[in-house]
Amino acid sequence: MDNTANNISCRNCNSASVCFKKLLPDELDYLDKHKSRVIFSKGETICKEGNFSSGVKFITDGLVKVYIEGPNKRKIIVKLVNRGDFLGLSSLYGNTTYSYSATALRDTDACMIAREAILDLILKSGDFGHEIVKWYCESYRLAYKKLESIGFKNLPGRVSDVLLYLDQPKFREEDVFKYLTRSDLAEMAGIPMESCVRVLSEFNESNIIQTRGKEIRLLNTDMLKRISRAG
Repeated sequence: MDNTANNISCRNCNSASVCFKKLLPDELDYLDKHKSRVIFSKGETICKEGNFSSGVKFITDGLVKVYIEGPNKRKIIVKLVNRGDFLGLSSLYGNTTYSYSATALRDTDACMIAREAILDLILKSGDFGHEIVKWYCESYRLAYKKLESIGFKNLPGRVSDVLLYLDQPKFREEDVFKYLTRSDLAEMAGIPMESCVRVLSEFNESNIIQTRGKEIRLLNTDMLKRISRAG
């Protein structure tokens, strides 16, 4: 982790999310005084489940996997976050520890914002708070879809859900598959890696996807959606 990176003024930041654009100039200046810029290297742990959270991390550039850990070092990757996303919002009220772990999939630039500053801005700016709630609600929606997939679907349905999730424009722009191992994909689906590799091979043979090394190209998203709906 490099915390010597120069801070960029919030007024001049090109990576600011919609919520920060709702703040007035003096509120952005206040935010400047309560944040620091940090760069995490690829593979570095950004936060650890159960550790104390002193603030919120806003991703200005990068790609991060967010996961929960179970017995025998098992992991389930809940989601990926990249530019414009947050880590640590769930610790603003009540529990002040992280409920998940996060690791950088590539070099990641983040702003660490003091917990009290975010809370003050939520109270002062209704528009800012509104956008934070919208982001948080979308995050919860994804968590419930993940629970539905892992809890009720068979192996092809789970893998289909992962591939469709990664087909979002923001991940296509990242060329996301070059940062993900087959183990990562298996942990996103909540299945053993051998099972994930087998399903991907079946999809490839059926011309639903095309695989080449780590690269995966989706050829028939309609079929993936049908497999997903079938469970």
